[in-house]
Amino acid sequence: MPVMGNGTHAIVEDEEAFLHEIIETMNDAYGAELTEEDTVDMTAMTAKIFANEQMVTVMRANNTPDDKRKKFDEVFDEVLLAHVTTKFNLYEKLSQPQVNRFLKQKWFEAYQQQLA
Repeated sequence: MPVMGNGTHAIVEDEEAFLHEIIETMNDAYGAELTEEDTVDMTAMTAKIFANEQMVTVMRANNTPDDKRKKFDEVFDEVLLAHVTTKFNLYEKLSQPQVNRFLKQKWFEAYQQQLA
């Protein structure tokens, strides 16, 4: 998911396919029972994760891959927790250990690709 030319972090048109693939895989492999409605929340979460300036700084700096991953996981967890009050059902689904690991991995890879 690339950064748009104007410097803002934005999810491009392939976002829907990206999230659909993640949802389908998590549902099939982990029984997450995520719905298309959950895609809306996950889209908002993706935008917040990718726009986090502290994470951008860590990712662009000369940090180790482990440090970059640690920061990504921290930001992911912060964004996920922010949804607790309004989207507890989604939080429960995305907090399942296998689902959580898979989702973090996929979003981390996408984030890395946008920086390339």
